[in-house]
Amino acid sequence: MTSAAGRNITMRIGLAVCALAISLAICSPAPAASDKDLPVVKPKVKTLAAFKNGLGFVYKSAETNLAGGCAMIDQLPGASLGALWIGTGNPDARIAEVISCKGALERDADPMNIGELLEANVGKTVGITYTTGQGPAENVHGTLLAVPKDRQRDPTDPSTVPLDLGRPSYYDYYGYSSYYRAPTPTAPGEPEHGQLVILKKDNGDITAINKMDIRAVDLPPDAKIQARLKQDVNSARVRVSGNPGSAEITLAYLEKGVTWSPSYLIDIKDSKMANITLDGVLTNDVEDLEDTTVSFVVGYPNFAYSDVNTPLLVQQSVTDFVKALESAENRRSSSSSGSPSMANSLSQSVMYNGAAYNSGSSSDSGYSTSQALSGETNEDLYFYHQDHVTMKKGDRARYTIFNSRVPYQHVYLWEPADSFGVDYWGYRRSDQDRKEQQEQVWHAITLENSTKVPWTTAPAFAMNGPSPVAQDILKYTPPSAKNTMKLTVATDVRANQTLSEVSRTPTKVLRGTYYLVTVNAKLTVKNLKSEAVKTKITKTLVGEVTSPAGGQVVQTADIFSGVNRRSEVSWEFTLQPNEEKTIELTYTVYVS
Repeated sequence: MTSAAGRNITMRIGLAVCALAISLAICSPAPAASDKDLPVVKPKVKTLAAFKNGLGFVYKSAETNLAGGCAMIDQLPGASLGALWIGTGNPDARIAEVISCKGALERDADPMNIGELLEANVGKTVGITYTTGQGPAENVHGTLLAVPKDRQRDPTDPSTVPLDLGRPSYYDYYGYSSYYRAPTPTAPGEPEHGQLVILKKDNGDITAINKMDIRAVDLPPDAKIQARLKQDVNSARVRVSGNPGSAEITLAYLEKGVTWSPSYLIDIKDSKMANITLDGVLTNDVEDLEDTTVSFVVGYPNFAYSDVNTPLLVQQSVTDFVKALESAENRRSSSSSGSPSMANSLSQSVMYNGAAYNSGSSSDSGYSTSQALSGETNEDLYFYHQDHVTMKKGDRARYTIFNSRVPYQHVYLWEPADSFGVDYWGYRRSDQDRKEQQEQVWHAITLENSTKVPWTTAPAFAMNGPSPVAQDILKYTPPSAKNTMKLTVATDVRANQTLSEVSRTPTKVLRGTYYLVTVNAKLTVKNLKSEAVKTKITKTLVGEVTSPAGGQVVQTADIFSGVNRRSEVSWEFTLQPNEEKTIELTYTVYVS
């Protein structure tokens, strides 16, 4: 029986496919001019919003001449589903039609192999040195007639897969080249590689040579030393209503391949005011920027279909689109039901596996953008703006986003562990903390965000003038709030914790029998420094505090089925030089 969630997913996918089919069915006849004769839209990126999870929202536009109200977009971006909007700058001249098709981009590049070098010099007279089997090298001279390229097979026709009729020679088993190379079987949809070089010899005979047998090539002085590479891209013909002679064509879309990485520099040379600087490194693998306004976005972007490509991309089959949409819907359904949608959430840094030269689509990026960034799941979006950004696709750029002086204080933090080791159900835990870890006191600083902008979660490097101090994470901090950054383990502020059992009383809880154990904890901290220090102790334990000794107590019910609750007790005070302070805390805990 199909579940309600499954029926909803199927219905949504069906509606999406129907909408795509209808949009194709109602397209008007093609314009009189062929696509290659139409004016080309050359939009410039006006604004770019970069998110930390590898997404960028791009807005670009260009004033474009039109032929019969039509123009060509020579390369559609690899945009996400529902996040590609093509329009005009004139509200009275709307885009009436967009028809995507397969186009090609060309570029010159250094040849990577013999095939590319020969292909660039078809029609020229060349000399080729080659070998056959284990025989000596032979030379041939003549006019290069053809260097066939790889041929794309029909993915729906299994009969095009070549049969391996060849019999490998004795030498093949030992890694040597054999005289006869059998055709390599190719799966449906994969290209069949061009293996021949066809040459008209000086005597008029025509010969074909296997590319793999060629050892050297002699070229004439006017030979081309760069290969002309072609790559399929997504193009589109747009038609503007009213057939105007020109229009401002705009594109707005969400795509992968853009991210920014923040980091802080905190100088605590002054005893009361810290100098804090936020830098952002913009990583851009998809767009050329020229005098662009870039926004560095703080917060969790909720883009439900960022991992699904727009159906306008012609390299994506209907089957691939439906599968991607179904996968996204399943993630949304599992997330809304409280189940985890993926194994791991993204960290501050994202690995991006994109090619330096691609077809304009970043759909091959090897990461998902459907999860929140750690530490920023409850924020509204905030935009840091950087004007006049100019960089090429593939470049990296660093910008100072803000620099400010903010109040700060030194503080010594101690978080003694719950070494009694009982869980919510009253059982002993096996993951006991070591004693030296319980007694660590951290020297930290508490920073107050007195600026008017939020501080995003990022690595923070602390310095005292020219001297390095520490590196840690400074978490998200809204204006007027405070946050703490750990510097180093303190050596001159010592701490010690001792636990003792006061009483043990058998008792019934629900249907189980437990001991109600009363525990006395003594927390001792001593200041060996020559000046007074602000100290904060935070004790987290499983049980109910009965005598907090002046501390602030917060009790939670993390596990409602458990017999014990979690309690957190905190104290803040100032320790004078050589002063020692002992705090006694009493709490009860059920032990099975």
